[in-house]
Amino acid sequence: MPYLCCASLHTTIGVNSYLSFWTGLLSHSIHFLAVALWTGILIHVAWFSKNLHNWMTFLKWFTPFAIGCMVIILTSGFSVMLFVVDISDYINSWVLPYGQMLLLKHISIIPLLAFALINGILLRRLSAQPNLNIRAWLKAETIIITVIFFFTSILGTLSPPHDIDFTVKSEGASKWLEYLIGKTIITPVNLKPMFSVEGFFLILFSFIFLIMIFLSFYKKMKPYFAVVCGLLFIVCTYFGLMVSIK
Repeated sequence: MPYLCCASLHTTIGVNSYLSFWTGLLSHSIHFLAVALWTGILIHVAWFSKNLHNWMTFLKWFTPFAIGCMVIILTSGFSVMLFVVDISDYINSWVLPYGQMLLLKHISIIPLLAFALINGILLRRLSAQPNLNIRAWLKAETIIITVIFFFTSILGTLSPPHDIDFTVKSEGASKWLEYLIGKTIITPVNLKPMFSVEGFFLILFSFIFLIMIFLSFYKKMKPYFAVVCGLLFIVCTYFGLMVSIK
């Protein structure tokens, strides 16, 4: 992979010390396969199925299949992340564009899990009710999946933070983060979480938007209102975290 080619011997040695070809290949392959199977079936049913007359029969095998895929995705995804970012440097990685996109991807998984819970469990209990637009809720979930795919695609174009200080010196820190926190990022990077009133209320609003996803379902509102709540959850959580570091 191109990003394994580093401009310093120190960085190359550091990368080689915790990157493994076979382990990385296996983790990436399993992760990609689980994502493709789960999202592929979901997108096909949501956008291309002619009807949902066999919805309950479909859920009997797809729900445990989706849960299994999700467990594999989260496990392999965490393993893949550890190849790129040391867990102790996760917050420090936010100074780089790669870390910013990684954070947004992780935040986006939370509303996705909320939609998965609605479509996999709650819809099953209420599927007999009239005027319940099951396909619309499935489509709403695929929109959140697309958002995650968008952040993931950007990750592939950015330099991973194998050595954060070296990357900041060679490529510079994220200008966007420097603007948000109001200071220039210098090495050695040592970001720390802190309490801020703005961050507290933004995180509070994010939880409210997350709850509203479920309320919109029980109140039989349009699923796309839940999508908006999911997107607002991502925005509020992101900015809440950004204004809570120093």
